[in-house]
Formats: sequence, structure tokens, C-alpha cells
Amino acid sequence: HVRGVYSFPVIFGPFGKKPFRRQLMLPPVAAQMEEPVHRSENGLVLCQRDAYLRSVNAVVVSCEPFTEELVKKSKKGSKGETPAPKWHVVLSETVLYPEGGGQPSDFGTINGGLVEYVEQKEGKVLHVCPEPQEVGSQVQVVVDWNRRFDHMQQHTGQHVLSAVADSICNAPTVSWELSSGYVNVDLAPERDLTAEDVSAIEAQANQEIRNMREVRILVLDGTIPNDNPPHLRGKLPPVGTHTQIRLVELDGLDVNACGGTHVRSTAELQLLKILRVEKAKGNTRLVFAVGGRVLDALSGCLIRQSLITSMLASGPEEHVERIDTLLKEKKSYVKRIKTLSEELARLQGRAIAESG
Repeated sequence: HVRGVYSFPVIFGPFGKKPFRRQLMLPPVAAQMEEPVHRSENGLVLCQRDAYLRSVNAVVVSCEPFTEELVKKSKKGSKGETPAPKWHVVLSETVLYPEGGGQPSDFGTINGGLVEYVEQKEGKVLHVCPEPQEVGSQVQVVVDWNRRFDHMQQHTGQHVLSAVADSICNAPTVSWELSSGYVNVDLAPERDLTAEDVSAIEAQANQEIRNMREVRILVLDGTIPNDNPPHLRGKLPPVGTHTQIRLVELDGLDVNACGGTHVRSTAELQLLKILRVEKAKGNTRLVFAVGGRVLDALSGCLIRQSLITSMLASGPEEHVERIDTLLKEKKSYVKRIKTLSEELARLQGRAIAESG
């Protein structure tokens, strides 16, 4: 299957992925737009043409109120809470990525006002805001760059990992998901992956990062026949089913149908670490992290290591042995306390019987 297909009106394929799960339940916009949502080049919104663009000046095209339904989970089911008023803001231009294809939406601001979520419906990019914007006003749209770059690293890292897994283990990707805490990719290997296979995938993925492969955006005319680019995973959609097809190419490694935001070179990924392997619906799931997330995890590990070193009064190389000894001692103490408690109860019972 072609991986990473998105739901943009002119940039998508027939093999769509399960969308990133969100907490907001948003109803459709009531009013119909009479003018374009945004100016575009080759049908691409700004963040698809240049993921490094952090801000843009725009005009507020529409601002419609809606009610966000907050759902509270309980053992008896779901119960609605007090509705929170929100606004759907549509702009002439935006640098904010709308959720799709496994990638969450960007966050950002419009004239300093918070944008909590971005989605696309009926060809319109909707900015979910807690405060309204004046229709016709000039505004500045600014992306939350830390979140954007994190998503760029994780998404391009997924392309690298999927390409490598398919190449060396015949394990094509069937789905993937990006969340704030982890990234996972579900593979359908011809056989069960061994620990050696997983280590080989990780090692080769990091080699591809060090290879500093250029990442390029390719746009094909979907109304005419196109030759399959080298390294394409799967096949292009049939002619005429889509106006345009957006591909992301990792030079010499991979080509994929994708609408997400990506870095310009695999060197910007820094490193990739597979955290664990799971079984998921008959597939093999790799849970991994890329770049800044790996460094953050490493920092956390080093802080905890320092604290444990202080608590155990031993070096890191002795932590496992010391903890194992403490757990065995605890088990022995618990058993001894239970024995003594039973003996004490018998003695107390005997004393009470004799005194009576």
C-alpha cells in the first residue's frame, strides 16, 4: 500500500490511513464559504510547500460560532457536560497544518489568540479558537514551532523506518500513528521479526540518517499517466481519480504519497530509537522516537539514574544487582514478619485462655 495518504481535497490516494485520534468532537460548519479558503500553488497549502515557514499575514474570511461537546467517560457510558463556546475561523492563508494521515494538527496563534486545533472539512481549513476574529481584518498567523518541528522529525523518521523495514525485512507498513508521547508504525512482515531483525532495522535507519539524504516534495498531475518514480512504495492511483498527487521523496531511499510536514534532510532527524515491539491486530508494532524526543528521554533516564545512584549509594553498573538484593530482602522480611505475627497471635490467644 502507498503509505501516509492524506485527506486534502486534491492531494490524497485510495489507501487512506486511520486519522490521529483527537479529543474534540466538532460539528460541521453551518455557513457555506463563497470564496476560496486559501490561495495555493499546485493545490498545496503553505505548510505543504514550505514546512519551515513559521508565520504569514492573512485576511479573516469567516468566523462562525459552534458548540464543542465535551464527553465525560463513566462506567455507565458517556455523559455530556456544559458546552464550551468555540469559533471556526477560516483564513485567506495559513501556515498551520490541519490534522490528517496520522499526523496531528499544528497549534499556533492568530493575532496572539490561541488556535487549539486545525482541521479540514469540505475543502476548508478550520481553525478552532476560543475567541472570535473580526471578518475582513488583517491578521498574523504564527505556528507553534516546537510542536511543528517535533512533528517534522517524527514523521520523516517514520518514512525512514518504514522504508528500511520494508527493504531489509520485507515488512511493509500498514498504518502509523503520531501522538504527544510516542510514535508507532504497524508492519506486516512475511515472518515474525526477531530481536536481531529489530536491531538491524534500527541500525540501518540511523545509517540513513547519517547519510544526510535530501527530502524533496514531488507533485504529479493526477489527470495524466505518470511513470512510477524509483523507490515508490506501491502504485500510483489510477489516472483521473485525483487532480494532483503529492509525493515525499527521500533521495535514493523512498518515495511515498504523503501530505505531511517534513524536514529537508534526514540529517535533521539526529537519531532514531526503537523503544519496544508489540503485537497489534496480527501485525508487528514498532514504538519509536526520533530526534528531540530521544534526547528528552535520555535526559530523563540520566536524571533518574543519578537519583537512584544517590539512593542506593552505588554506581549505575551495580543498580540491577542492588535492587535485586533489596527486593529479595524485602520478600524475606515480609515472610518473617508474617511468621512472627502468627506466632504472636498464638501466644496472645494462649495467654488470654490461661488468664480466663
